[in-house]
Amino acid sequence: MSEPGITPAYLDEIFDAFNEHDLEKIAGYFAEDGVFQAPLGPPPYGNRAVGKQQIKDFLSQRWARTPTMRWKDQTTSIVGNTATTAWKVLWTDENGKENEWAGCDLYVFEGRKIKLKDTYWKRPAT
Repeated sequence: MSEPGITPAYLDEIFDAFNEHDLEKIAGYFAEDGVFQAPLGPPPYGNRAVGKQQIKDFLSQRWARTPTMRWKDQTTSIVGNTATTAWKVLWTDENGKENEWAGCDLYVFEGRKIKLKDTYWKRPAT
C-alpha cells in the first residue's frame, strides 16, 4: 500500500516541475529538511543539498550551466512511503553535443513531502 496521496500522477507533477525548471514549485514538494542527492559529486552521496533553499540554489546553479536539461519517458513504482522513477535525461552540452542518458530517482516521502530524492544516471565511460 502506498503513502496516501503519493500516486503516479503526483510523481508526474514533480517531474513536470523539474522540466519547467520551476524552483519554487520544486521546493514546495520537499519537506523543510528534505534532501536532494545529485548523481555527480563527492562520495558517498554526490552533491547533496539539504533544505529548500539549498535545493533551490543547487538547481539554479545546475540549470545555469545546462539550461536545456529536460526529462522524458518517466515510469514509476510506489511502495509505502517510497517511490522510484525511471526516465531519460537530455541536454545540449557547451560544445553543442546533444546527450541522452538513462536514469532513476529514489524517493522517500513523509506524507506528500519529499524527505529524500536520490538521483542516479548512466553516463558514458570517460
